[in-house]
Amino acid sequence: AFEAAIGASLTTWTQHLAKLTSIPTHLVERAILFASGATVASIIYLVLSESQIIHQHRLKVEAAEEGSSKQTVLSLLYSIAKDSANREGNVHRGISCNNCGQTPLAGVRFKCSNCIDYDLCEACEAADGHDVRHVFLKIRMPVPPLLNPRRALLKPLYPGTCPNSLGISWEEIKILRNRCSFTRVEIEMLLRQFATLATRVEGNQAAITRHVFQQCLGPLGHSENIISSRVFDVVFARGQDFITFENFLKGLSDILKGTHATKAQLAFQGYDVAGKGWLSWDEVHLMLEAHFDTNMRHVKEVIDNLDEELIGKFDAADDKPVSSLFTAAIPSAAGVAPSKENEESETEAAIALVTRAALASDAAVEGQEQWHRQRLNPLIASISSEALQQVVDGIFSQFADQDKRLQHDGFLAATQVEPLLLAWLDVLGTIF
Repeated sequence: AFEAAIGASLTTWTQHLAKLTSIPTHLVERAILFASGATVASIIYLVLSESQIIHQHRLKVEAAEEGSSKQTVLSLLYSIAKDSANREGNVHRGISCNNCGQTPLAGVRFKCSNCIDYDLCEACEAADGHDVRHVFLKIRMPVPPLLNPRRALLKPLYPGTCPNSLGISWEEIKILRNRCSFTRVEIEMLLRQFATLATRVEGNQAAITRHVFQQCLGPLGHSENIISSRVFDVVFARGQDFITFENFLKGLSDILKGTHATKAQLAFQGYDVAGKGWLSWDEVHLMLEAHFDTNMRHVKEVIDNLDEELIGKFDAADDKPVSSLFTAAIPSAAGVAPSKENEESETEAAIALVTRAALASDAAVEGQEQWHRQRLNPLIASISSEALQQVVDGIFSQFADQDKRLQHDGFLAATQVEPLLLAWLDVLGTIF
């Protein structure tokens, strides 16, 4: 067969050889290329050799994968056994599960921070039968029985009054899916979140009131401004004095998954407070100014929190000398070795500087705040006002009509050039 195939074409020869040796055709072709002018026997040898090498390599890979898989399974079983032993070893003496009655409670303990004395074991906590507005503390290490507080540890975080009374049918979900960009599962979970915030309004309908909406803004909601007011009215309430579940879904869908055109339409309605159908220079400038002020309040809150954290870290090390805060040598003049006296004076000066900054007295803090109010804030405000005026002037000079009015189509075109026009929609985050 081989002798008959010698005179045939390379393709036919390759097919014959592959069929007789049960070796893939591409391996045969590769061996032939390396055995140009060789005999049939040498070609077969090369093919078999290469196939054997590949086969041995495949066996090694499969053995390594099998060993790795076995090792992974063993590690997993060991971790499960270790975790189970640790749980069984953690016995919360004096504590029982308020759902199944397990006494004493073993394993992970979940204590409700909003109830006076309510605990659940791990299995009952996973069943999710308690008030969804309540927050649980996860306690692994047993607390001494007499040290357990018999009072509510936290104030309720969720202001809703109907957490377990809202339901939704499959038909209603299908209708809502066509009106927003959420899936069925997302709609069901958002309904649970909505229930923790909703109260009963007119007609016994569950809705989020304006007061609750302001609470959801945290520190930014202590005083209502035009940004929060327009987000409530335009994005979520949509012509009503409260937020229904359907509008709750629409608002979140537009903010999280809305297209540029959708957000531009909402932004135009937000600017057009009077509903005239066009925007004036003052309306656009007022909204951009409010956006800048809200950003400044965000930044101030972050800086204040960082200041408290830094001072807290400094106070935590009050049993150590201030010099322990320095981890690097104080630099000196290049090429000049500092004397001991200079080192001590430079170190004392640096320590004094850090001490004054970290341990500032109340009077100094009050003076700093006064300086911010009287000097820094007006300076930033004046700079931002000039910049905003230039932005608004540029928009109206390019997109406004002859009457200096920014019509709907001109506004949509302007949003393609100036993204700041849509920024106020996102300045408060997703809110919910």
